[in-house]
Amino acid sequence: MIQNITVAADGAVWTGGIFLETKTPSGDPVCVTLRFDGTSWEAHELPYSKYSPVYTVKALGADSLFIGSGNGLVLRTSRAGTAFRLDAPAASGAGDIFVDRSNVKWIVTSSNILSYDDARWYNHEREIRDVKGLFPFGPNMVDHENVKWFTTRGGGILSNANGVWRKYTEENGTFIEQFSYTACTVDRLNVKWFVTETRGILSFDGKKSTWY
Repeated sequence: MIQNITVAADGAVWTGGIFLETKTPSGDPVCVTLRFDGTSWEAHELPYSKYSPVYTVKALGADSLFIGSGNGLVLRTSRAGTAFRLDAPAASGAGDIFVDRSNVKWIVTSSNILSYDDARWYNHEREIRDVKGLFPFGPNMVDHENVKWFTTRGGGILSNANGVWRKYTEENGTFIEQFSYTACTVDRLNVKWFVTETRGILSFDGKKSTWY
């Protein structure tokens, strides 16, 4: 079962998921990443994470591959294949990873947000506790003004602009309703687009929201 896919700087395609046909001694499926160089596929096991689900694989930078698993974050050099687990706080179950316009890495788990500036880790759990509630996170993105956007599964949308967190819901007058979001993107005019499971598509230009 393949759960994600990314293209590295060298052109290789990487995927991550669960091999249901390959079992551990206890009968559990083996979880690996796969690399396709245009000719053949190679399987790469993860250190410390062989039996943990692979939730996301993201190519970042010239030769880096971030892998989020049920046992934490793994950084792999895409060409050499060297991999090691990152000492990230509370990073188990990382479901999304993206880089903002200041080259800060953002790691989103089901209930928390971490950031990494290549020098230290920041755990934003305390900052977002009051604004997020207990809702799990969905897809995420960064816009052209370096504002980070985080969707939730029923608890509105969060943004981070210059370190200031804000929550958007129908209750605070921005009319971004509390649906479960399945996808998001930003267009060339910096309009944010959000896809919901049941309500349709929402666009937001920073002042006005429109449903389609």
